[in-house]
Formats: sequence, structure tokens, C-alpha cells
Amino acid sequence: MFLLQYINYVAKDSKKKRDVISCLVIVMAGMFVGIVLHFIKPFLNYLLILFEHNMHYFVNAINPVNTWVNIEKSFVEIIIVLLIVTVLSFFISFFLRLRRGWLILLVCVLELAITAVMVKEVRILIILTAIVLLMMQRLIPLGGGFYYKIIQYVFYIPDIYNRKERKKISAIKIVLKGVFLFVLGVVFAILLNSVLPYLSVKVSFLLFIVMVILVWIYQCSDLTTKIIRKMISYSSIIIVVLLDNNSFEIGNLSPILALVSIFFAVERVIALVKELEKRIECESFLFLCDEINDCDELLKQRLEIPMEIIGKLSEDMLTRQILINFKLGFESKVMEMIEVYKSQRFKKESHIIQGIEYEIKLKEERISIEEAEVILEGIFSQVNKGLGYWKLNCDYANILYLRGKDYGKIVDLLEEKWLLLDDEMKYILYYAYIKQDIRKVAETVKREITNFEEVKRRVDKWKKEVISNKLMFGEE
Repeated sequence: MFLLQYINYVAKDSKKKRDVISCLVIVMAGMFVGIVLHFIKPFLNYLLILFEHNMHYFVNAINPVNTWVNIEKSFVEIIIVLLIVTVLSFFISFFLRLRRGWLILLVCVLELAITAVMVKEVRILIILTAIVLLMMQRLIPLGGGFYYKIIQYVFYIPDIYNRKERKKISAIKIVLKGVFLFVLGVVFAILLNSVLPYLSVKVSFLLFIVMVILVWIYQCSDLTTKIIRKMISYSSIIIVVLLDNNSFEIGNLSPILALVSIFFAVERVIALVKELEKRIECESFLFLCDEINDCDELLKQRLEIPMEIIGKLSEDMLTRQILINFKLGFESKVMEMIEVYKSQRFKKESHIIQGIEYEIKLKEERISIEEAEVILEGIFSQVNKGLGYWKLNCDYANILYLRGKDYGKIVDLLEEKWLLLDDEMKYILYYAYIKQDIRKVAETVKREITNFEEVKRRVDKWKKEVISNKLMFGEE
């Protein structure tokens, strides 16, 4: 989620700036695709030889030495780019003393420019991505939030995807499975070509891929996973058609069939994106917490559920209703639901549930710093498997700072989203780094604080007032 934090930090409240930075991120993604293509280009060439010719020609064409030289050359080029960008960034940050957010932005621009100059595939992908974005500007101008929304939704997909319990598969098993399927596909294509000579090896191999994709899509019961797999499959069709030179030879039906294939594949990808967008809006807890603040929209999603039915809800559904009711201010209803949540012994979202309970308690009564510390220590001592509640991190860090203890814990609580902290919380993080004798990082945080001495004075004054009253939170 650092990328979203960074975009919000640099853009502040400007939607146009958020869209511009999001477009830069999309172009950077194009650069990454170009780098990947640059590395796998030797293997793609061999694959094309296998498709266009026979197996004997393919074996004779393989030259491991040249392949290794090409990979080594690609690797050296990328290392050179990274070294140049690193050195330039160091001198720029040393002489200009830029804030962290603007320095990252400048590094990205430098990396794009230098990589585009040195690597042909990256240059082509960057230009193509930029052209597509420029064309889209005519339909969807900057400032409407559309381009930022693309980046947002990419980060919200894991939230709904990871809600289901999934069997973990190691990277080694995935690679081995991929190699096995590739070899099996080559064998299938060669055997089918020997039985049906009018079917080329390429067509036979593509038939095998189609069968594998269909099994891959429909073997899962989770709708979100199925949508994502379909999107990957249709996107792959577009890429395969574009890479196949024979698809656009003039004088036969190939160009027409290629354009029809691309049209319907793009149409299906757009439809699937819209379907995935609806699932994110209806199921993602992160989206609910960060984006849905309109009362009308919250009321649409709020369910009037009798107490005898609430106990039968799943943990996800119950948690969602707790969040909706809390955002609407129906605190008595929230407390009733929280009691049901506890009685059902749900654990996955216990962190945010306890955080909401703690916040409601603060509105009902004043508690001492010591009491608040005990409550928050109990919450943070548990392993959090679900959503975090950032306000709790700030509250706990405040208490530890006031108590003058456990500065390492303050760093752990605040460093994840430190760019989004207000100046007072950044000062507390800076102070914790100083106490931990991590001065280099402390100076980085200090540079991000506007009017450091004034902020220090305000925080010191607040600390004295709170300690003298011996009370921390709550209504007067």
C-alpha cells in the first residue's frame, strides 16, 4: 500500500496531481513489462522457431552459448541503468535536499528516461503506453480520479482475493508445474501434428494451451479468482494475436480474424473489469474503510438484521455490518454486534473490532493513560490476521511517547505509513528514532516536518498538559 500512500502524499488534495502521478506509475509498469520481455526474448525466439518449423529445426537452432550471452548482456544493461540512476539520485538529493516524496518521483523519471535510451523493448513499451494514455485523455481528462482509481483497484484486489482460505503453493512447485506443462504441451503438439499433418505444431500447441486454460479457470469455485483468471486469459489472447506476424498478412482473412479476436477479447476484459470493480465495492473492507464515506451509499449497504439472525452471519458479513454501522454512528447497534462477534469466537478481524470497541469506549468515559496503555497493549499483543486500524497505531504511539518508554515499539507502529502522518506524529517518530540512535533515518523524517521548531514546541506543550491532567482521552 506504500504506492497509494506516496501518491496521496505528493498530490496532497489535488485530483489532477494524483492522476498525473498515476499515469507515471502506469508508464513505469510498461517499463517493467519491457524489461521482462528483454530478458525472455531469447526464449521467445526459440519458441517461435518451434512454432514455425519442425522439432528437428528447433533442436539444431538452439545455441546455449548465444542464449547465455544475450541474457548476460540484458542483465548488465539493467545493472548499468540502476547504477546510473542511483548515482544521479545521490547527487541530486545531496545538492538539492529534496523531500523524500519528490526525490522518489524524480528517480522514477530518471529511470524511465535512461532505461528507454538503453533498452529497445522498454523504449517501445513506454511509447506505446504513453500513446494509449494520451488517446484516453480525449475521453477521460486528468483530474477526474479515473487513473488514480486504476492504481487503487489493483491494490484492493488482494483484499478480496485473500479473504478465502487458500492452499499455499511454493514458488518452486509453480515453476516445476509450468515446466512440466510446457514439455507436455510440446509433446502433445508434436504427436498431434504427426497424426494430423494439416494441423501445424503451432496450432496443436495452442489447442493444448486452450485446454489448460479452461481447466485452470473452471477448477476454482471462488468467483473473484475465476474473474481474475479470465482477465489474464483474455489479455493473453490479445498479446498472442499481436505477436503473431502471420495474423496481419494482407491477402487472406487473417487480419480480419485477428481484429475480431482482439475486439472481443478487449470487450470481455472491459466487462470483467467492471464485474471485478463491483465485487471490490461490495466486498473489500479496505475500500469500505478508505473510500465509502457517503451516508446514502452506506445506508444502501446497511442491512436491518434481527439479533437472532446476526449470530448466523459469517465473520466477513458481520465485520462488514459492524464497519458500516460504526461509520454511520449507530454505536449501540455496533456494540451489540461486537458482543455477537466475540461470542462466535471469530479471530481474523479481531484487531479492528477491538479498535472500534476501544474508540466507542473513549466517547463514553474518560480513561487514564495507564488504562489506555493496558487496553492497547492487549490489542497489539495479538497476531493481526486481518485489517489494521491505523488510528490505534497513532494512539498507542502517543501513549508510549507520553510514558517515555519502548521507543522501538513507536517506530514499529508508525514507520509503515510515516509519509501520511501529520507533523506532530512525524515529530514523535523522529524523537523515537533519536532515542534509538537511528539518526540518519531521523534526519530524513525531520526534513519532512514543516517548521520543525514550532511543531516541537506544540508537542512539548501538549505532553505537559496531558501529564499534568493525568488523563488521556474521552469526553469532558
